[in-house]
Amino acid sequence: ELVIVLEEDTETLDEVVVVGYGIQKKASVTGSVAAISSDKLMEVKAPSVTNMLAGRLPGLRAVQRSGSPGDDGASVDIRGYGSMLVIVDGIERDYTQLDPNDIESISILKDAAAASIYGSKAAAGVILVTTKRGNDSGKINLKYNAEFGWEIPTKQPNMVGVTRYL
Repeated sequence: ELVIVLEEDTETLDEVVVVGYGIQKKASVTGSVAAISSDKLMEVKAPSVTNMLAGRLPGLRAVQRSGSPGDDGASVDIRGYGSMLVIVDGIERDYTQLDPNDIESISILKDAAAASIYGSKAAAGVILVTTKRGNDSGKINLKYNAEFGWEIPTKQPNMVGVTRYL
């Protein structure tokens, strides 16, 4: 009779990549992959997730086309090849409205090899977003984040009155 006990090895968990059909070791993935964790993502204070990704992942191009108030989302593509496929927790959807605090990691598959997994929509690349999962510890976990500010004009112009205008 044999008694076998398996021990947990958490040191190799950071070297895995989430792909369309499960999880693979990073060494066995043949395509070009880049990833960022939530800790690195939250180092940048930006109004949207797309702006947080700008300059953080090689091959990901973010372009902000407007400076208008409220129009702060950047358009994102992989290596300039047009619109890519976005998968959030295994479902195709938009990730720009996600709370950055809810994102666990973001990976991008940058080559056409992703099309063999995800189909023709993935020919321009794939963005894989994994959100954080709840734990069953029985404790309540609450995070609150607030920002406050106001704007003051640096120079107030002198207005022309009605009598001087005429």
